[in-house]
Amino acid sequence: MHGIAATKDAAQAVALWASTLGALVATFGGILAYVRYRRDLKQQQLDHAFHSYQHAMEIIIQNPEFYPGSWSAFVRADPVARHKFHWVMGRFLWACEEVLAADPDPDRKWRNSVVDVFSWHVDYFEEEDPDGFYDKAILDLIHEAVAAARAKARKDAAIQAAASGAGK
Repeated sequence: MHGIAATKDAAQAVALWASTLGALVATFGGILAYVRYRRDLKQQQLDHAFHSYQHAMEIIIQNPEFYPGSWSAFVRADPVARHKFHWVMGRFLWACEEVLAADPDPDRKWRNSVVDVFSWHVDYFEEEDPDGFYDKAILDLIHEAVAAARAKARKDAAIQAAASGAGK
């Protein structure tokens, strides 16, 4: 009888250890699945954001009439072109917001590229204030582009003034 009790205790101990080990393996597997899910979700958001940005750039390329400086040149005066330009810029800004939300861009390469594109349309951003419509990250890039364009205009004016003064 004593041998049966010992076998029963051993069987219960094995069952306990097996169920504990199973629970640990299941927990570990669940954690790994969750980490993979979060990583895949982040990658999917990033892919969607860059696809959205690519689509916005295609829209810009398909509308060459909105070249840099076109806002001041003719778009402002034409109600249809003005409306279309608002939509094109809105789509571009929205795509930039998505990319900034999905990708932290620690080396600022992408942000510098966007600031460069924004600087082509400073006349639009100076007249049509985007504050209140977009995230702070995009607004910071717009303000950076406007400040850079103003600094470049001051520098160009100083160079031109110096050149005209030297020619006299």
